[in-house]
Amino acid sequence: MTRRASATRSRRLLAGASLLLLATACRREPAAPRAVVIVIVDTLRADHLGVYGYRRPTSPQLDRAAQSARVYRRAHSTSSWTLPSIGSILTGLMPSVHGAGGPLAAPPPPRRGAKAVQPLRDDVTILPAQLAARGWATGAFLNNSWLQPRLGVARGFATYDAAPATQLSNRSADDTVRQALAWLGGVGDRPFLLVVHFFEPHLAYRPPPELRDHFTRGIPSRLRYGAITMSAIRRRLDRLTDADRAFITAAYDEEITAVDRGMAALVRGLRELGRWDDSLVVFTADHGEELFDHGGFEHGHTMYEELLHVPLVVWGPGVRAGSEEAPVSLADVVPTVLQSVGAPLPRGLAGSSLWANLRSGSPPRRRILLAEGCLYGPYRRALLRWPLKVVATDGQGPSLFDLAADGGERRDLAAARAPQAAAFAAELDRRLPRVARATEGVQLTPEAVEDLRSLGYVH
Repeated sequence: MTRRASATRSRRLLAGASLLLLATACRREPAAPRAVVIVIVDTLRADHLGVYGYRRPTSPQLDRAAQSARVYRRAHSTSSWTLPSIGSILTGLMPSVHGAGGPLAAPPPPRRGAKAVQPLRDDVTILPAQLAARGWATGAFLNNSWLQPRLGVARGFATYDAAPATQLSNRSADDTVRQALAWLGGVGDRPFLLVVHFFEPHLAYRPPPELRDHFTRGIPSRLRYGAITMSAIRRRLDRLTDADRAFITAAYDEEITAVDRGMAALVRGLRELGRWDDSLVVFTADHGEELFDHGGFEHGHTMYEELLHVPLVVWGPGVRAGSEEAPVSLADVVPTVLQSVGAPLPRGLAGSSLWANLRSGSPPRRRILLAEGCLYGPYRRALLRWPLKVVATDGQGPSLFDLAADGGERRDLAAARAPQAAAFAAELDRRLPRVARATEGVQLTPEAVEDLRSLGYVH
């Protein structure tokens, strides 16, 4: 072999080895996501989705898509209602730290059309602002009057499309997706953060005509679509028949199917725009819904699992498909997103990054989860050290539940295990002190107050 041939062969071997090493490295470390999509479904409890074991086929398209995702079986919200929960999703902080939806020291002025709400604190760091500072496009398409811009959650979004919702009308999941994809079509190849919020399955229940009677057919109730509102059910809660409760639950499930259809359309749109493969996609909910589980209805008033246990399903480059049983928090979304894109994590976050678990399946760190805040009734806080959960309610002693043995939280063990309940309550006080009431809040516009009044939030 000549010297020139030998040199050529050496260069080829070196080039081949380099390509092999590069290919191996690519297999080991997929590219970081260049886009983040966070889908938040209002009022969606995890146990009414097929992927979480529900008996009705409410979410067939999500169930199929979840086969290529990581599904967190025990994800928990930080609160039982929208504003503080979404504040945590966007900041990685507990509600008592970020402030949104926190209690006020004084009631609003006694005049019609007045309502004061504590906004997101000005000094907290919010995810869209962090990504915008890195040159990302940021857009949000939301459908809840608690999420109007003056309450602080719009900070950092270049496009913030918050549509009002009333008991008579709200923007549908299909329309929300169309608006979001139209925005995304103008983003081009830029990295982006997109937050999509579906109002279904929040009251009032008005599933699309083609989905009506899908689950309600044959239930002998005199209730009708559109008449199932918070205020109407509150007025007749003690007069509802078993058939009425079954009809309400079935109508709720039909609205979940509308969400399933909207989510499928969003995924198709991302694929058609060529952005699915480089996107980290997070599907979750702000909180769940009590469907008479403990004698009540709706949300914002307790810390039971039907309100705190939410779905968390994640797709993305390099994400290892499968199920994860370790309890995780919605406060984990921010640190997970930031680590996935190589951005620094702010100090003092309540959440922990799930990025290593998403990429390798390594178990998340076992830890205590917290939740706090109620829209109605006494202030409540919860601590979960799986499987034990303690709930502290102002003016009452703690409640203690074993979720492994009693997932429906029917048996309060506080009296039988008084020392353990007291120790858990003390740990809750240490980790989540009773929040101080703010001296003033943001006055909502009369239009927003009327929207919330129509939904039953304002009396």
